[in-house]
Amino acid sequence: MSVLRWTASAIGAAWVYAAAAKVVDPEPGYEMIATLVAGGPPARIALGAVIALEAGLGAAMLLGLVRGFACSLAMIGTLSAAAWWVSEHTGPWMRCGCLGGDGTVAEALSRNVWIAGALALLLAVDLVARRRRAPTPGRA
Repeated sequence: MSVLRWTASAIGAAWVYAAAAKVVDPEPGYEMIATLVAGGPPARIALGAVIALEAGLGAAMLLGLVRGFACSLAMIGTLSAAAWWVSEHTGPWMRCGCLGGDGTVAEALSRNVWIAGALALLLAVDLVARRRRAPTPGRA
């Protein structure tokens, strides 16, 4: 198993863990999403969509169906933008429910900066590795 494949599996496991944390304790995630959309059914549907996306991407990465670095980077960016909006309207100390526990939006945003940087680096390495493996047209 290559290092990139192993890393993709580890990131996939992290996505599955994030989804499971929201299933076990949905309240912080629901409260955060309720500041973005109306509370009640719209917030529950949005939370369900986030859980499904995290679990789906994580499972696909764990099963080796995708490396998922670009998708993970896009998802971290989107979720971070939503968290930033929430922090601007409610304050950075609101619980986010990102990975379970009592983590705050401020903590999640600072962690996500590092995660996004690592994902960007992994994506670049993956693209270079794929380019090297690709056959060159006209060469035998």
